[in-house]
Amino acid sequence: MTLTHFKENERQANPRAAMVRVEIRDAQGYANQRRHDLRIGAQPAYVNPDPPEPNPVFILPMTTAEIKGLAKERRAQRDTTRAMKSNAGIAVIGIIGFGVEAQKMFEALGPEGQEQAGV
Repeated sequence: MTLTHFKENERQANPRAAMVRVEIRDAQGYANQRRHDLRIGAQPAYVNPDPPEPNPVFILPMTTAEIKGLAKERRAQRDTTRAMKSNAGIAVIGIIGFGVEAQKMFEALGPEGQEQAGV
């Protein structure tokens, strides 16, 4: 995609829109996502290790063992004939994004208002 094409699409986008994207992950995918989100372990070179304003964590995500245990506990409540597959989806991960005007409205809420909006 060229820069011109991107700018044309940007003009057509709704600046007040909010976007939600969710995906189902297996235990390994969830573990990788959790490490990425919480910046645990080695990070790619392009990641600023000391950002001026780190992303706030409103709700600490469960560990992989905790979420896998919860999935097994809930599975045990149903009649099943097979064991849970190693690649079974056990978590839903996601991201929320905002258009440029919606970003400004969200930033105007301040840290407390943003935390309350995330709950």
